[in-house]
Amino acid sequence: MYQIYQVMPGESLFDISRKIKTSVEELEKLNGLKNGTNIDGSYIVIPNQDQVYYETYKVKKGDNIYSIAKKYGVDYDTLLSLNGINPNSYIYPDQEIIIPMGSKKVYVTKEGDTISKISDSLNKSVSSIMDGNKELELLPDQIIKY
Repeated sequence: MYQIYQVMPGESLFDISRKIKTSVEELEKLNGLKNGTNIDGSYIVIPNQDQVYYETYKVKKGDNIYSIAKKYGVDYDTLLSLNGINPNSYIYPDQEIIIPMGSKKVYVTKEGDTISKISDSLNKSVSSIMDGNKELELLPDQIIKY
């Protein structure tokens, strides 16, 4: 997943790539930038720094989302939402998808969700959900960890 990052004055893609442990090429690709583009003060997309919640799985021949979800004990619909995959879409060998790690659980918000509705559906207190998530805007497709 990704997050938004505000570039500080004088900060280069090289500086940012070292700070977040990714490559300049990855940042350029994610943002459609070319080497040397002035990015001072702009907002760019960076890989999510909260990777401790996810692992990457490389799709193998014969895999499907249902079998991967079952193998890792992840809800099928959650796995689709996390990876932006339509239920009618195909997945391909060598495609990388993210999977919540071990006992980590995630909820992907939907239109009309409120913190109270989410709390009730997950059987978690509002405060525990708030404590485990730095930013909650409750926009559709936001990932909530619990």
